[in-house]
Amino acid sequence: MKFEGSSAISKGLGNALETISEVGSLPLIRGQWFFVDPTSGANTSDGRSIDTAFADLYYAEDKVADGDGIALLSYGATSAATTSYCYQRLVWDKNGITVVGIAAPVSMGGRARVANKTVTTTATLTAVADTSISRAAGSFVTDGWVAGMQFISNVNAVAITVVTVSALIMTVTGTLTVGEHTSITSVLPTLITISGSNNRFYNVHFYNGGTNALEIGGVAVSGERNYFERCHIVGAAGAATSANNNSITLTGSECTFRECTIGTNSFAQGNNAAAEIILSGAIKRNKFIDCEIVGMVSSGTAHGAIKSVSTTGGTGTVFKNCLFNYSLSTTTPAAAHLVSGSNDEIILMNCAAAQVTAWGTSVYANMVAAAASAAGGLMTSA
Repeated sequence: MKFEGSSAISKGLGNALETISEVGSLPLIRGQWFFVDPTSGANTSDGRSIDTAFADLYYAEDKVADGDGIALLSYGATSAATTSYCYQRLVWDKNGITVVGIAAPVSMGGRARVANKTVTTTATLTAVADTSISRAAGSFVTDGWVAGMQFISNVNAVAITVVTVSALIMTVTGTLTVGEHTSITSVLPTLITISGSNNRFYNVHFYNGGTNALEIGGVAVSGERNYFERCHIVGAAGAATSANNNSITLTGSECTFRECTIGTNSFAQGNNAAAEIILSGAIKRNKFIDCEIVGMVSSGTAHGAIKSVSTTGGTGTVFKNCLFNYSLSTTTPAAAHLVSGSNDEIILMNCAAAQVTAWGTSVYANMVAAAASAAGGLMTSA
């Protein structure tokens, strides 16, 4: 049985959705469907049809109500035609929203993409107080700065948050160094934070490729019972390597990730005790099913695929039929699972790891701990 969520769905869109594995057509929802077209959409539209689509996912999330759905449109192969850009962190505080990416249902690098966009201003800038910055000519408004964005300057290394914007003055929270700043550049420490619950995300690629050292995260999930299927989630794809880099930070409970790819092997993580998945706090009943955790290490052994940070008091996170894939690494991480503080165990069921020395501590596993075998385990070269 196929469910159609809106009379605004065209035959072409329906055909595109037929290619999305296990989704078929737009799922049944309680509310109404909205559409995002990064190329032809406009945030002045109503978003209720393909012809009147919004331009970006950030704006759509602000307009939808609990129970609604968002179709993220994509066509062609260029970044402009396939990517909804975020100039500031997307705070997802809605509940029960369904998001479907309309693109080929590949497991890595999908083209229904949400990615960071950097704004840089180079001019004669003066911090006239520790909470405001001005310039003699030009307009902050036309630069694209809006309230809520964060930036660093050539003087301040910490992130400052924009409060208000006028033609010549921005007020901020944080402490600016009074004096001349020759440039300010926006940063997204995390691409999206999901504090809402009961949301569904299908076939969406989340990518934070910011190059600043503060841009360390992809998706942070603090809400409960959120579901991700066939999503590719990447954080810190351009930032300098550090012990804080991650693709997912999970502090919520009862969330499920199915057939997702987490991380990327297009850059090296370095010899840092970072991980693609950070499990933090007393989280309970989270599951990763049929997922691939991907990374690449060119030096040292400290990096891991999962890192538990003081999770005692919850229940072990389950990884079922997952592959921890570091096959392009030139050095071998010492453990798939890293721990910091007292932690509950993670549970590995029918998982395998490539180019990883050991599963690590606080692990329940039904696989062998050394050589490859029919039962799964740590892969070895032929």
